[in-house]
Amino acid sequence: MHTMFQRLLSRLNLYAPHRAERDPGFAQYLAETTRRGMRLGGVLGMIGPPIYAFGTALALHWDMTMSVDARSGTLAVWVPLSASAVGIAIQGLSFWPRAVRWGRPIVGVALMAIAYLSSLEFAAAGVHHPSKFGILSLLMLVGISTMPFRAWQTTILGFLLMMTYGLTALVIPGQHGHNPLDVFPELPVFMLTLTVMCAGISALLYSIRHRDYAVRREEESLRHKLQDSERRYRSIFEDSSDGLFVYSEATSGFPLVNAVTEHILGRSAEELAATHFSKVIHPDDLARVAGIHAARVRGEPAPSRYRLKLKRPDDDAPVICEMTIHTTGDPSITAGALRDITAQVKLEEENAQLAQLSETNPFPVLRFDDIGGLLYMNPAARRFPSEIGHPEALITDLLPPDFERRIARLIESDTTVIDARHDFDDRVFSITYRPLPATREIFVWIVDATERTRAEEQIRAYAFQLEQANQELREAQAQLVQSEKMAALGNLVAGVAHEINTPLGSIHANADVSRRALELLAAVDSGGGDNQRMAQAVRILTESNETTRTASERIIRIVRSLRNFARLDEAEFKDVDLHEGIESTLTLAHHEYKNRIEIVKEYGSLPPVRCNPNQINQVIMNILVNAIHAIHDKGTITIRTSADSDGVHVAISDTGVGIRPEYLPRIFDPGFTTKGVGVGTGLGLSIVYKIVQSHGGKIDVKSRPGAGSTFTLTLPVGSAKRSTDGEGT
Repeated sequence: MHTMFQRLLSRLNLYAPHRAERDPGFAQYLAETTRRGMRLGGVLGMIGPPIYAFGTALALHWDMTMSVDARSGTLAVWVPLSASAVGIAIQGLSFWPRAVRWGRPIVGVALMAIAYLSSLEFAAAGVHHPSKFGILSLLMLVGISTMPFRAWQTTILGFLLMMTYGLTALVIPGQHGHNPLDVFPELPVFMLTLTVMCAGISALLYSIRHRDYAVRREEESLRHKLQDSERRYRSIFEDSSDGLFVYSEATSGFPLVNAVTEHILGRSAEELAATHFSKVIHPDDLARVAGIHAARVRGEPAPSRYRLKLKRPDDDAPVICEMTIHTTGDPSITAGALRDITAQVKLEEENAQLAQLSETNPFPVLRFDDIGGLLYMNPAARRFPSEIGHPEALITDLLPPDFERRIARLIESDTTVIDARHDFDDRVFSITYRPLPATREIFVWIVDATERTRAEEQIRAYAFQLEQANQELREAQAQLVQSEKMAALGNLVAGVAHEINTPLGSIHANADVSRRALELLAAVDSGGGDNQRMAQAVRILTESNETTRTASERIIRIVRSLRNFARLDEAEFKDVDLHEGIESTLTLAHHEYKNRIEIVKEYGSLPPVRCNPNQINQVIMNILVNAIHAIHDKGTITIRTSADSDGVHVAISDTGVGIRPEYLPRIFDPGFTTKGVGVGTGLGLSIVYKIVQSHGGKIDVKSRPGAGSTFTLTLPVGSAKRSTDGEGT
């Protein structure tokens, strides 16, 4: 009985539904309903009182027996305005989430305020008007229609409205000098009836809302389940390793295919949607497949699994597939799966060919399973141990010790290995492995490669010797080319020096004659002449002649440096002062470093060195030019010379960019350069190294990136005596 009563109350929404509001989803649903109710109630609160005031004014105007004093007339103005203000406040609070949580109590209080304000005007005038029942009915209906009030909440609201109107009718008239209005007995009966009716309506509406939410939640759950099911189906369909398709007789196309089917048929899903199945069947199988399909459409027995050849639009080679047809219940719809077995069929054909060739193959052919069990060997394999001089051995004894692990790995990876060498006593075998993953087997070919291996070793030795000879030839060629260049440059320099030297001698001689003549003229003038203009002219000519003489002497030094650098008349070894060669080289390279690089000379006492002066000058020039190019802006080049028991040392240091450590072992290799493509030939330091070697000397280099480089040239002194020229220069 108690359970039935609870169920009845639950159906009337008077007992159990409060537990429903603990559901966050239903609470959110009620919050949205409350927000909409507050906004609608706010609008009604804003426009309702003015409309009611206008109607009341008309009613009072028509009922001339009613007396309205000035105070009640004032109330007729501000009471509707106050009621509208309450509506505006509710409308504003609806936009505040925290106020929405208390929306039902707020609206209940607002309804009582509007009821009080609406009845205040009649009470102040001492007028008992039947419209009060309409006011209360309107407020109750607004409450239950706009807000999700429950039955007990509506009941409380009805009693509060009754009390509000009753107290207003009893208290307010006395404050204005009127008798209390007669509110009994019709008002309590009316309010009780209205409250019971509205409570029932509230229970019905609340129950409808609760059931509507439950239906929505069930629909949402079903929709999610449907989406999950569709997503899982789509994932299975798209991620399948087989080609899946649906063919429709109605559209004569494939309305549904996955990516694998697109790949197998070589067409996109859009193209296949309008492609008849006969367009993708290879002509060899078209008649057979069409007959099977027609029988299936007619409902006759037809195979559901068979092989067929398909064709791609951009490839003449057929695609061999194994097709499985699934029953759909509709003969006009064909659903199936395609598996590309082209590679498998080719492998089967190759296996058949191998099986035919193995018996007549002159080399041993063996077939093993994936654990190393021997399944087959041809006649040549049976004879092979005896042919190589080991008749007591088995054919499997000739295979590598890790043979079983090796073939298992090759079968798993489907990797063919050709010419794997294996030593057995004094023989070398070449072994080829050809796995068959489909059958978990592997073919093995064995060839005696002893003689071939020895021949290959000899060829490699010859190739190494040839490469060394070729390397020496390239280095000699590079040195010869550079020597020819230097020889041509020397001839050019000597010719230019000779051509310049003859007129330069005349200029220098004339400058000397002019100088002596001017001295004589100056002596004559100083002997008693007072001609100042003559003295000024002599002074100007003297200064001009001195400038000419200085310039001619500088040109003479440059020409002498050119001749000393070329030294075409000294091609053989002779005793040379290295300081003279260094100075000549600096003179020639002056245009490369002037105003940018400071040259610091720290010369020591050097003996004459027996060498080829032309080649040594070339060495110093190459090192000096590299040092100049290593300094990108301003810097210093220091040249130090010294001599000891090991020979004569020339060290050239720069403050340039330096050389990276990984490049240092290669800087003397022919063709190696760090200057970039098209900038350096890579022959300069290679030629330097060869020249120093030919003189019995050595060259060392020390460098750090960003800290510059130092090249140290060491040459043997020979039998010449020690020279002190140039010390401290």
